[in-house]
Amino acid sequence: RLANEREAAVQAACEEVRTKLVVEWREVVEQQHKDLGEQHSAHLAQCQHQWQLDKQAEIDARLAQVDARWREERDSSVERVRQQYKLELEGLRSRFRMMTTASMDKSPSETSLE
Repeated sequence: RLANEREAAVQAACEEVRTKLVVEWREVVEQQHKDLGEQHSAHLAQCQHQWQLDKQAEIDARLAQVDARWREERDSSVERVRQQYKLELEGLRSRFRMMTTASMDKSPSETSLE
């Protein structure tokens, strides 16, 4: 009978230790789960932030390309208009010179006869 009581006491002590270990392990697992969740959230936020930075950099690069192309086209158009203006102005000057030269070639007596 003493052996049975001793065996029962050992079993009770073992059960108590097992219960404590199960509770401790549950707490450890819950804490690790919580820590992993927090790490995941932090990593996700970091990835989202990096994605936004990359996207903004991509948008800025494309904007710079479009702006540069627009400036080149604008400068090209302005230069084309300037060249056209110079040609027209030179044509007008040339015609004006021809008209003044033609009128000067006539002698004053010819102009008075007309």
